[in-house]
Amino acid sequence: MPSLSLRRTSSLLILAGLLFWPGQRAYPSPPPSSDRLGEARTALARGDFSQARSVLEHLLKQEPKNAGALILLGRILVESGRHGEAASPLESALKRVPESGEALFWLWRAREKTGPPEESDRYFFRALKGEATDHVLYELAEEAYGRGLYREAIQALRRIRDPDQLDQPHANLLAACLHARGDVQGALDVLREAVGRTPNGQTHFSLGSYLFKAGRFEEAAKHLRRSLDLFPNSANSRFYLAKISESEGDLGRAEEIYREIVNLRPNHAHAHAALGRLALKDGRFQQAEELLKHSIRLDPDYRQAHYTLGLLYNQIGESEKAREELQKSEELRLAAAKPAERLLIRDTGTDEVRTLDSDNPVFQTFRRGVEAHKKGDHAQAEAAYLEVVQKAPGFAEAQMNLGLLLHDRNRLDAAIKRLRTAIRLDRRLPTAHYFLGMDLYLTSQFESALSSLQKARELAPGTPQLSYWLGLTLLALDRYQEAAKELESHLRQAPKDTPDANRALLVAYAQIPDPDALWRRAKLLAGMRGGKSLAHQIAARAYLDAGRRKDTVTHLKEVVRLERSSATAMQALAALVDVYRQLGMSREAEAARETLTEMQEGSGK
Repeated sequence: MPSLSLRRTSSLLILAGLLFWPGQRAYPSPPPSSDRLGEARTALARGDFSQARSVLEHLLKQEPKNAGALILLGRILVESGRHGEAASPLESALKRVPESGEALFWLWRAREKTGPPEESDRYFFRALKGEATDHVLYELAEEAYGRGLYREAIQALRRIRDPDQLDQPHANLLAACLHARGDVQGALDVLREAVGRTPNGQTHFSLGSYLFKAGRFEEAAKHLRRSLDLFPNSANSRFYLAKISESEGDLGRAEEIYREIVNLRPNHAHAHAALGRLALKDGRFQQAEELLKHSIRLDPDYRQAHYTLGLLYNQIGESEKAREELQKSEELRLAAAKPAERLLIRDTGTDEVRTLDSDNPVFQTFRRGVEAHKKGDHAQAEAAYLEVVQKAPGFAEAQMNLGLLLHDRNRLDAAIKRLRTAIRLDRRLPTAHYFLGMDLYLTSQFESALSSLQKARELAPGTPQLSYWLGLTLLALDRYQEAAKELESHLRQAPKDTPDANRALLVAYAQIPDPDALWRRAKLLAGMRGGKSLAHQIAARAYLDAGRRKDTVTHLKEVVRLERSSATAMQALAALVDVYRQLGMSREAEAARETLTEMQEGSGK
């Protein structure tokens, strides 16, 4: 050991002699590459792309295989708009670090501008699984969320090492992904944690808005008011508070808050549209039209304003204008969905994701199925859809369309299976949620039906007939107040008389402790086709359907009194006999039967 120490000391003395020997110039050793990478990153952070690139090019002359320098140079070229040049250093980096999420991310960004979509997408999907900086992972998660890849987005966000650096945006995006996958409680837990860590106006607003979506209005209002305390001019917090008031039936308070928003922000298109919606509910058609048109001028792509304006024109008999606005609303809904020329396919075995382009034979077969479906050629459409799902079982739209076809053919159990598969592959399909909700209702799976229909509303609030099916489902679950609200909403929007919806609404009214509501509706319906006797007949039928037999008796007796010995009176008496027997009132049943016999004999029947 001493001899080793002596040799080391001698070596150091020799090195010192060489460095400081008289007549010799001392040159410092070049800085390590990590220092120069740091220098390049500092220049990049300042926005000095030229300096950053110069440092990296000098470093790469000495270390041409330095993966970190190659990746950073590729990034600079991408951010400078020189996408074609960026590919070379990034591909070189990938040869050395094949799973670098950072290199894959910037190569995806480069190929987006210079290569075919399927090539750039391959890099994107690989980047989602690679190692990368927190900010690159966040950007990947944002892109994945936009494509409906919620699971991949969550995985990327969970890999971020220091979420505090991203703070509220990270929490919001993670909550949005969890919520989209149906994990409402998970989304709320993430936002509660964010409020605990950073209790500012934005975190309180985010939590309040998600609590509103979960229907927990009281708790939502608490956080939204706290947000307003911290940011008194927040239009967003006010908007959700107004929606809570509207949902609870306090339309006066809701209108007051919407007007506060308009005063604070005159260009708030959504607040103008909301005021227009309230004016429409109140029958103030001219004011509603002005407000909705103003909302559309502020934001021509605001779908809900076009939809509500279409409903208004329906109510005032302007059928052509109604058609135009409702068609525009539907066009905007479709435009908000993913582009039709590039569709996602998720491999059901490996869970890998890829895109399907319009020139793919599977896509062409799918289109043939769609055309046959539109023409009513169900056999050809089903054959095409089945061929597609056999070749590409992860094609969500094909699974959904097959489910819709099976629904049309009344094969509900098979339709439910296909629709659930489509939703598992892509949760952004409102039509799949809507038809699944209908089919679940029709097969008496009411709790599941309600969940599907509510998801459809969240994704596409203006879906026709949605309030009707929600009303029927809530009625089946004995949630009468909510059912009545949905059915009333449907009847306000329905362009034509809808006897099924009216009948369901009457059943809901019959179970609500507000007898006047049913009688008002019965009189309104009778006014369309008859008089007071018909109103009693309608009320009697509603109470009978609701199982309230004593109230049924009251209205049947009124029909007999008003109609005397007519055929209608005899029908009412026959019904009275049955109801009395169901109530165990044998004496009254026998008396009604005798009266009916006398009427029949008197009329020669």
